[in-house]
Amino acid sequence: MRLTEDEHRALVQKSARTAVDRKAGLASGGVKRWQALGRLPVGSLNNTEKAFAAYLQERQAAGAIVWWKAHPFNVTLAKNTHYRPDFLVLNADMSLVIYEVKGSFTSEKGQMKIKLCVEALPVFKVIKATYKNKTWSFQEF
Repeated sequence: MRLTEDEHRALVQKSARTAVDRKAGLASGGVKRWQALGRLPVGSLNNTEKAFAAYLQERQAAGAIVWWKAHPFNVTLAKNTHYRPDFLVLNADMSLVIYEVKGSFTSEKGQMKIKLCVEALPVFKVIKATYKNKTWSFQEF
């Protein structure tokens, strides 16, 4: 591929701007990033999920829950739309609860998927666990 001098200069300037934006934590166009940079390998937990797993282990040691599993299954919500719950928990009273773990921010898309999961799986109680300032807050759907 051959470039003119002007095309080459424009390409170099664009890549320099992109590198500066990336270093500053900005997405393309100068918008601040709030999402993770990429997906984790299947089966691994992010830091918030690791903190929730530690919370579940404490509750299991205290006898409040019997069993739990991270990323237990996929739910098909619509064509090409899937949802994977973060945790499935069996409480001491033998009730099953799906926990969706979030940091301090939840996108509208994330909220919608939780609500669709509630409609798709009405036999489960679905709870969003939010971790902010080293404390957990819970919202039942």
